[in-house]
Amino acid sequence: MKADHKTLSDLIVERKADLRMTDRAICAKYGWIQQTFSAWRNGSIPRPDVRPGIAEFLGISADELDHICDQQQARAQHAEIAKVSDRKAGRFKFVRTSKSSHVPRERYSALIETNVMEPALLYGTRAWVEPSMWPVPGYDVFVHGPNGSAWLGRLVAINGTSAHLTRHNAEGEIVVENVQAIHPVVLAERIPDTK
Repeated sequence: MKADHKTLSDLIVERKADLRMTDRAICAKYGWIQQTFSAWRNGSIPRPDVRPGIAEFLGISADELDHICDQQQARAQHAEIAKVSDRKAGRFKFVRTSKSSHVPRERYSALIETNVMEPALLYGTRAWVEPSMWPVPGYDVFVHGPNGSAWLGRLVAINGTSAHLTRHNAEGEIVVENVQAIHPVVLAERIPDTK
């Protein structure tokens, strides 16, 4: 079986159909737990120690499977958790990342589809944000408010539960009330994506 830019999930589904075997029979043959096999089929990335058996099942090399898993991991890391909701205001809407919060707890990236921070953060570039880093006035940040809203700007001050921001390409200062978190931008692309 040749991978040809398919996902691991696609390859598993195709191979299972080719073999005309049930999940139970496949798992019994390779010593896998059915729930784990089902998770791989639904997009979970297998641990490196079980990949040789999966490569054997799929009829591909271990290197080819590692490449597929690496690509899948890269795509997962770039899954959009934020979309610009108001370009003029530099406001983003974050999807819920846990059962209880829209505020991400791990490093994330966002596509900058607003020009409020130009020339520092260019429209069409990607910025990486680090929640574990303490925000300091002068940093470019995402300020998370209630209901998944977050504003992009340069941090001026934090006063209790409010944050004051300026933007390079927008007039005046904005104040975000009921701040849930402030996350500094730690890395940004310098050239817009042309895809």
